[in-house]
Amino acid sequence: MNYWGIIPAAGRGVRMAQERPKQYLSINGSYVLEYSIAVLLQYPGTRSIVVSLAQNDQHWSGTRYSNSDRILVCDGGRQRMYSVWNALRHLRDHTDVAADDWVLVHDAVRPCLSYSTLERLVSELKEDPVGGILSSPINDSVKEDDGNGCVRRNLERHRLHLALTPQMFRYSLLFNALEQAVKKNVVVSDEAHVMEITGHRVRLVASSSFNVKLTHPDDLTPAGHWLSRS
Repeated sequence: MNYWGIIPAAGRGVRMAQERPKQYLSINGSYVLEYSIAVLLQYPGTRSIVVSLAQNDQHWSGTRYSNSDRILVCDGGRQRMYSVWNALRHLRDHTDVAADDWVLVHDAVRPCLSYSTLERLVSELKEDPVGGILSSPINDSVKEDDGNGCVRRNLERHRLHLALTPQMFRYSLLFNALEQAVKKNVVVSDEAHVMEITGHRVRLVASSSFNVKLTHPDDLTPAGHWLSRS
């Protein structure tokens, strides 16, 4: 079975409040994006990875993977779903991807994914007809905001999970689901969301707690500490 990676990397990362997009910030001498690419490339079944870039991207050419024959690039979109959609079409047009092949969509700014966590995801889903996502149960109490900065109600957390990446689905199922969403102008937050609304059952696979998404400046230091030990 073939595995193909997709990394949507066209975002600007406004909340990080840096001069350059957060996927191009440096941690321990490497770009955040390079860590995210590296772990997918490590997996023996990975054929290629498509990276969706902003049209005015000025940093990709300086990465260690810009000339790799296992990395393809395509234009990103105005939202994550369009970057993934463009990458799926790029795979269709430039590779021999098969309908039942696996696609793993991974956040460009989630550099602390461990190889063992990636192996667990693939192992638990490889016989599944649809696919699933890495997730983490919510351990803290969860409150719903009333819109005015006060608590409306407490949410039961025992069935709530954070959706992480990679999110792993059969190529044709994800392609068709996103195609429907694009045609209908339905905006989805991630690949699991579009699979859910098109009637597919999405499995949850437990992730390491270190598999964090970098969002704010304070996230960089702990990520650097973890990466230096891994």
